[in-house]
Amino acid sequence: MGHLATHVLVVDDDLDVLTVLVAVLNDSGFVTTAADGADAMRDMLSGKGVPIDVIVLDCKIPGSRSRNWLFMLRRCGSPSS
Repeated sequence: MGHLATHVLVVDDDLDVLTVLVAVLNDSGFVTTAADGADAMRDMLSGKGVPIDVIVLDCKIPGSRSRNWLFMLRRCGSPSS
C-alpha cells in the first residue's frame, strides 16, 4: 500500500466511534493518533507530536464549533480543508 507513512489524526468525543475509526485506518496501513477534541486542539496549536497528513474530525463535538477548528488548524499550518 502506498500510504504507509500517512499519519491520520482522528478526533472524536465518542470513544466507540474513535476506536472503530482507528482500527479501520490501522488495518488499512495508516499511522493514527486518536484524541478527543480538547487534547487534539491543544496538541495541534502547541506543535507537539508528529506532523499530521490527514485529519478526520467530528464536527459536532460538544462545546466546540467546527468552523473555529478549521480556522485554527489553518493558522497553525495544518492541512487545510
